[in-house]
Amino acid sequence: MERLSATQVVKRILPVFRDFGYDGASLSALSEACGLSRGSLYHHFPGGKQAMAEAVLSHSGAALARFVMEPLMRRDEAADKIKAMFEGVKHYYLGDPPTCLMNSLTLGQGRALFGDAVAAAVSAWIKNLGATLVEAGLPDNDASLLATATIERIQGGLILARVSGSKASFEEEINRLSADVVSQLS
Repeated sequence: MERLSATQVVKRILPVFRDFGYDGASLSALSEACGLSRGSLYHHFPGGKQAMAEAVLSHSGAALARFVMEPLMRRDEAADKIKAMFEGVKHYYLGDPPTCLMNSLTLGQGRALFGDAVAAAVSAWIKNLGATLVEAGLPDNDASLLATATIERIQGGLILARVSGSKASFEEEINRLSADVVSQLS
C-alpha cells in the first residue's frame, strides 16, 4: 500500500467532498479515492470524517487565499488586481465541470459544521473585492453591491457549468464577468 502524507490524502479526498458534500462523502468513497484503508484514514485523521472535511476546507481556503485574495492585495492598479483575481478564480475552481467545495460542504449536516467558516470566507472575499473597487474610484455602496453581485455571478456560472457539464462555459462566463467589472471602473 502506498504511503501518503496528510497533504496528499487531502488532495485525493477533496474531490469526494466537492462532488458529494459532507453527507454524501462516505468513508468507502474517501478510502477508495486515496487508496487507503479506513484504518489508515483514521491514522491521518483521528477525528474521522469531520476532521477530513476540516482539512479539505483548510486546504481549499489556502488555495482561495493564494489564487483569489492575494491578487487583490497587490500594489498594482485596481483593474490589474481585479483581472488577476478573475484569472485566479479560473484556477481555484477545479474539475470539469468546476464545482464549489465550500458550497458542497454546506449542504445537509455540513451546514452546521462548516457554515460559519464558509460564510467568513465569502464575506472576506466580498470585503477585499469591494475595497479594491473603492480603490478604483467606486463609491462604497456601489463597490459593495458590485462585489456581492460578482460573487453571485461566479456561483451562478458554476451552476451553469455543472448543468452543461462544461468547464469551458464557466471560463467564458468568468471572462465576460471580468470585462464587465473592469468596464465599470472607467
